[in-house]
Amino acid sequence: MAKIHYVKKCRVDNSAVKRGEPYYWWKLPFGEKSYSKTYPSRSQLTASDYLGCVFDLQDSIKGYTWIEQEGDFSDMMDEIIDQVTDIRDQCQASLDSMAPMLHSAPNGKLLIARVDACDVALGEVSEMDFASAKFDDEEQFVTDLIDAALLPLEITLKGGKVIAHSQ
Repeated sequence: MAKIHYVKKCRVDNSAVKRGEPYYWWKLPFGEKSYSKTYPSRSQLTASDYLGCVFDLQDSIKGYTWIEQEGDFSDMMDEIIDQVTDIRDQCQASLDSMAPMLHSAPNGKLLIARVDACDVALGEVSEMDFASAKFDDEEQFVTDLIDAALLPLEITLKGGKVIAHSQ
């Protein structure tokens, strides 16, 4: 992750901030300097497309408001399934673009583990039966949803070791 710097007062106009305004800036390794008036999200602070998508999915699940109607629930679940499917498709496309002999290399194993994790997450989310559950506790609902959708995605194979990315 990149180190975030806070500047109280901009001295020179730049792409995001005018002179005199406060702003944040950060620089990814081998990347350009980025500027923002607001604190950057976790997905902006990683160079990994996969982790950026997982962080965005987690933030969107935590950002959901309490479901008032049954239709809202099905729309939300469809959106989560679409996002996880997009993540799986991106990983599968990256894997498909590699030469077959590289599938046994560490990067190939990592992509295969990510595709499998997305399949597990899709299975768990689609099996969730919140229709029969009581929605008395919004926090428990969000926790169950995060456990089903994100825990499989956060465990990946890297360098032969199974690691879990911190939340």
